[in-house]
Amino acid sequence: MNVLKNIDCFEEMIKKYLKKNQLTDACPIRGTGGCAVRVHKPNLLLCIILLTCALTMTSCSLLKSFFIPEPTGLKAYEGKWYVIAALPNRFEEGLVCSTSVYKYNEDGTLTVTNSGTDKSTGKVKSFTAKAWLPDKKSPEKFRVQIFFTMTRDFNLVYMSKDNAFAIIGSESKHPMWRLSRTPSTDDETLNMLIGKAGGSGYDIRRIIMIEQSCPD
Repeated sequence: MNVLKNIDCFEEMIKKYLKKNQLTDACPIRGTGGCAVRVHKPNLLLCIILLTCALTMTSCSLLKSFFIPEPTGLKAYEGKWYVIAALPNRFEEGLVCSTSVYKYNEDGTLTVTNSGTDKSTGKVKSFTAKAWLPDKKSPEKFRVQIFFTMTRDFNLVYMSKDNAFAIIGSESKHPMWRLSRTPSTDDETLNMLIGKAGGSGYDIRRIIMIEQSCPD
């Protein structure tokens, strides 16, 4: 009974893993003794490892703790990001070379510094705020202290596996920023990010590109 229970657990985890990592392949669970659909080698290896554990472990919770990746939380944001594109907002209005710098603090919060250069005057405009996770069970959602007791909630719409690109948005679907670790991105990556934003309900018709021609 434990084996059957763990196989059920394994099936559930595979589905969650593939969905989380945006993979379309699937591992067979029952019946054929082999892959019912074509599986790329990295995914097939994962299937074999997880199925072996499903047959040997007696706890579904143990399986989940071993193989379901834990979110990296606020640490994933740390460092400098360039704003490649955004939905129009008050801060970015008239600015070029917009960046966001996230510094992870020992108390588990983030210090966020948003900067940009006024295109007409050449002056740098910056704003620093504090961010934290209001609910650690939802690491994709974070809260930013805008001014004294004024806060606003934002969420991570997408982050690439290599931590090179991200989309930050909100429940209201405005504002939204597309971020990159470098000041430029290729057209394929940009279109991919725009597609993901559109698929998440953001109005991609209103997107503005942020000029990134300033020296660091």
